[in-house]
Amino acid sequence: MKRLVIVGCGAGVLTSKKRDFIDSSDLVVRVNNFKIKGYEDFVGTKTDIYSCAPKFINSIDKSEEDRIKDCVVRYEEELVKHPELEFYKDLYVKIYNHPKIDSDSMKEILLSYLPGNEIIKVEKALHPQDKFPFERLPFSSKLKICNFSSPFNHTTGFRTILYCIKTYTDHEIFVTGFDFFLSSGWYWDTGSPWVKQHTVQVGNPNPDQSFYIESERLKQLINKGSVKEI
Repeated sequence: MKRLVIVGCGAGVLTSKKRDFIDSSDLVVRVNNFKIKGYEDFVGTKTDIYSCAPKFINSIDKSEEDRIKDCVVRYEEELVKHPELEFYKDLYVKIYNHPKIDSDSMKEILLSYLPGNEIIKVEKALHPQDKFPFERLPFSSKLKICNFSSPFNHTTGFRTILYCIKTYTDHEIFVTGFDFFLSSGWYWDTGSPWVKQHTVQVGNPNPDQSFYIESERLKQLINKGSVKEI
């Protein structure tokens, strides 16, 4: 059977060196603002599918200079909601300026967004009711969208797992690094204020995204054999 590995951004990826297993897989999926340089032995180097939230997708196919400009814009937008992060502009740019994603080298690009109640797969995404300008994407003819009905907002990573289970039925699916919200944060930065902002402490669940529920659901998927953890 073919093998698909979904590499999350949680610190759990650093528990063992997985490069050979990941890079020898038929498909490797990465999520949001991942990092490879300096972590190759743990996360591998191969990327076939990129799955992200709208705030990351504008960085695809862009130069270093333009990706930094996008980061600054996102920082200013986030600062409105979180004024306590006023002095962390440089750190924000460092965190969210992930390596260039070349859409021509991707087998598939997934976009995780909120509207809708089902998985939607379209060749060209034009949704004028949404704020994100899908029609301006240079690779829109390749774009796929995954979405799931839920009483709360699933994370991009969990949506990606569900999407791959449903779509790649001829693959054995493995996951690693899906402990971001229940651990110390990103495997490449465990001490930034953004980690503290997003990490859910015991007894204080986020009202919009229930990471405890996702953690339990992932355990159920593993117990059922739908996915395996490495």
